[in-house]
Amino acid sequence: MPGRLRALIDTWRGASAGLLMPLDIAQGYETALVAEAIRAPDLDVSERPCALLDQRLHSLSVDQDKLREACPDVLANLFTTCSQCGEKKRCASDFKDSAVPAGWDSYCPNSGTLKTLL
Repeated sequence: MPGRLRALIDTWRGASAGLLMPLDIAQGYETALVAEAIRAPDLDVSERPCALLDQRLHSLSVDQDKLREACPDVLANLFTTCSQCGEKKRCASDFKDSAVPAGWDSYCPNSGTLKTLL
């Protein structure tokens, strides 16, 4: 898996050069989202993209800590993409119905990256 993951990351970095925001900005954005969720605990889960991505990674058995260590820019991009997704309510609704919802890959903008990490 590490060799396959490394090859994926190298390919992904080459294809996405210049498309990602700098890592420190992405991490700052993620931190802001978490802080907002802490300040407003009554927010519905569909309004907290970090929680949705956490659930998605868990449901796919992707180890977030290992991914953060090996490829922090990929994880930052996943969080950024998730935070900007227009399907948060659908995603949250799917998770209410099932721990591993069917069809998520048809609407999730992170599906390509997530499937490659499997």
